Amino acid sequence: MRALGEAGQALSEDSDGTESPAYLYWVDAGELRVMESRVYTELHRPLRAVPLLREVLSEYDATHTREMALYLSWLAVALADANEANAIAQPFRA
Repeated sequence: MRALGEAGQALSEDSDGTESPAYLYWVDAGELRVMESRVYTELHRPLRAVPLLREVLSEYDATHTREMALYLSWLAVALADANEANAIAQPFRA
């Protein structure tokens, strides 16, 4: 969580003329939210992970099939951690 906070701080302070961490070349606010949702999923904190994953997925470009599948799998894990078995199937319905 500390590392995510530091990354968020670095991202907010990133501007021309400042030295930024090397990882910022591929991290933007959306990608940081994805990483945050993954951390909450791994920490078994579904009350934080589920809303964040739903937000991320609602804004994500559906043409990125691999990423969508990966993030949906994280959502399924977070919902299982929350004992929401009925909700697990909802994101997968056509």
